[in-house]
Amino acid sequence: MIFCGDIALAVRDGIKLIIPDFLKEKKWIANLEGSLISPADLPAILKRHVVFNNTEALKGLMQQIPLEGFNLANNHLFDAGNLKQTIDNLHLLKVRHVGAGYDLKEAAKSLSLQEEDIDFEIFSFGWEGIQCKYATPESDGVNPYTKKHVIKTVENALSHTPNKKIICLFHWNYELELYPQPLDRELCHQLIDKGVHAVIGCHAHRIQGIEWYKGHPIVYGLGNFLFQQGVYMNGRLSFPSFCDQEMTFEVHPDGNFSVHWFVYDKGRSTVSFKKTEKIDSSKNAPFAQMSNAEYKKWIKGNRYHKNKLLPLFYYNDSVICNKIKIFYVKYMRHQCILVAKKMLSIFK
Repeated sequence: MIFCGDIALAVRDGIKLIIPDFLKEKKWIANLEGSLISPADLPAILKRHVVFNNTEALKGLMQQIPLEGFNLANNHLFDAGNLKQTIDNLHLLKVRHVGAGYDLKEAAKSLSLQEEDIDFEIFSFGWEGIQCKYATPESDGVNPYTKKHVIKTVENALSHTPNKKIICLFHWNYELELYPQPLDRELCHQLIDKGVHAVIGCHAHRIQGIEWYKGHPIVYGLGNFLFQQGVYMNGRLSFPSFCDQEMTFEVHPDGNFSVHWFVYDKGRSTVSFKKTEKIDSSKNAPFAQMSNAEYKKWIKGNRYHKNKLLPLFYYNDSVICNKIKIFYVKYMRHQCILVAKKMLSIFK
């Protein structure tokens, strides 16, 4: 089965996917970036500051690749419609979903798939630090990415279905960030220690590399896959050129893994297959051998957002500390940047 990054298709045939036939025979799981709307809603929504998908565009895509399921645990899920609209449209397309629901119990449900008599169970979580709306026992939203909830979910799954291979999906970290948060890395190690087969992340819109831990892959960021640029937010939404390199990650039933490389061409509006590469622990992230303490020091000097007032999150942060950081990122950072810019202009 193949996992791919963000799909955001506003119009049918907005991006041409150039893909070999052998990949069309695989089962695909994709991140559905945004609400799923009907074509009639398109004119009014295009000018808004939102990301969404068009049902007609997904119908066209499903004629090329067999989409088995969509991950809904992302920060744009409620941009252009309510959850019921998205789920109803997915039902019409006959595609399953994971990572969101009308309450916490439903949002936490897994997606089960079978390949060659091997059973897989897929869970998906979204992080509130990037504006993911958490589901509660009484309200809809995404499956929450909190340490306690993630660990409890995995432990329950392993105790009830010990023979299944568990894959955890995460929508996390900051946009364009190159390396994982210390919190994310340490939690992934703990999940694999407990028995998780693979961990796969999204959100940064760029490839973030693969770390091998005890023989299991942690794909920190798949990057985009089919994300129309120059269309959303009145044509203003686009990404740096380093986001044009894309990857999909294949989990084989025999325990092996492959990467399928693609490239996005904005001028031609194409995403083209480049090559397939079987991977193992010989191809590892530059920080793979670091201890948690070493990584905490290393990330401070090597992260992409060194000077943008974005805090790092650590596994040993207290609940209160974590909430303060998230509150700052969600509600205060923008105001701090405006004040800093004003002060700099005064002293120039």
